[in-house]
Amino acid sequence: MPKRFRRTEIEILLDILKSIATHPNFHATKLTYSAQLNYLQLRPILSRLNDKGYVNIENTVCKSKKVNRIIVHGLTPKGIAFMKDLEFVIKEFESIWR
Repeated sequence: MPKRFRRTEIEILLDILKSIATHPNFHATKLTYSAQLNYLQLRPILSRLNDKGYVNIENTVCKSKKVNRIIVHGLTPKGIAFMKDLEFVIKEFESIWR
């Protein structure tokens, strides 16, 4: 059996930011597919990113299903700069360790 690749927290965060950048105005459920995360793992991360000002999210309540939905509208300029910084850091570490 091949070894499973385990992502670091920084790589997970970068995957989330890239998914938001390529798919603005997505429901959080669809972001779980593109970022390959569990919904329960994604919700607190999105909340923290919104609190820090990196993404714009909207909580909507579907009255017929009584469900709280999260719609991710996209990255803010601060979020785009943060994503580029993370990409740079990961590339630098990969060039050092490989």
